Amino acid sequence: MQFHSEHEMQLLRVLGAFQLLEFALKLYISTAYAVIKQSLDGSVHFGYAYKDIQRFPLEKLMNVFTKLNDNIELQSRINKLRDKRNDIAHGALLYRHDLIRDLLALDVEAHVVDLSKTEQEVDECLSLVTRELEPLISKYRINAA
Repeated sequence: MQFHSEHEMQLLRVLGAFQLLEFALKLYISTAYAVIKQSLDGSVHFGYAYKDIQRFPLEKLMNVFTKLNDNIELQSRINKLRDKRNDIAHGALLYRHDLIRDLLALDVEAHVVDLSKTEQEVDECLSLVTRELEPLISKYRINAA
């Protein structure tokens, strides 16, 4: 039973990493919005802000991010994670119920290996989004929070 407990901890870490990635994307997008608004200097109304995207899921965030960032490799890596994120989130419920897990004959050990790889990829993407965000904040001296 301890193995499942360790697995549940790993599930929580991966889901937490996805939440951090989503938040980093929200910071990037809201900072880009602030930069655009600043650049327009009132010549055209620009009303987009953090509040417009704060409840967006990963898929919608990526739709916006791709319009504001030209790092195709990063976009591709995050897009590949979208389905995994949903599978992990939905699958996490199954691991809370032994009967369902046994009925579906889930291979917990194989899932743990996949979770480790996914967690590493999410962490790397999070670092890359943060790296993309830093010049926006520095160059325009905008508080994105």
